[in-house]
Amino acid sequence: MTKKLEVLAKARDLQPRLAAAADNLNAKIAEFEKALGSLKLGVVASVQLSGESESFGEYLRFAKWRDAWRLVVVEVDFHADVNFELLQNKSRETRLAAVALFPSLIEELLRSAEREIERVAASATAIDDLIKQVEKSS
Repeated sequence: MTKKLEVLAKARDLQPRLAAAADNLNAKIAEFEKALGSLKLGVVASVQLSGESESFGEYLRFAKWRDAWRLVVVEVDFHADVNFELLQNKSRETRLAAVALFPSLIEELLRSAEREIERVAASATAIDDLIKQVEKSS
């Protein structure tokens, strides 16, 4: 067999291995997404995936997508156009970059939940204050 044919044969052998590895990656991403959803925090979290500013780039976001909490990639451009796409539908390169950000996304999800707790508690306190005002005026 010539050298070129050997290289082509090797490439053909690599394709099923690469496909299997990508399928496994997709399955693990789906498991991670499900694990985040099982926390039932009900808050959105985002980390920057690419780009040089907040007004331009891609963000990995855990957010409500239709009726389920999903991992999505949000693309923002200079014209304030925003596009959302499920992470699982993005390129392998984007999915790999996103996986590297999963720990940061978890941290941001926890910070977002803490902020939401503070907002909810502050609103409850504001209601208590209003109730006291109404009761005093009666």
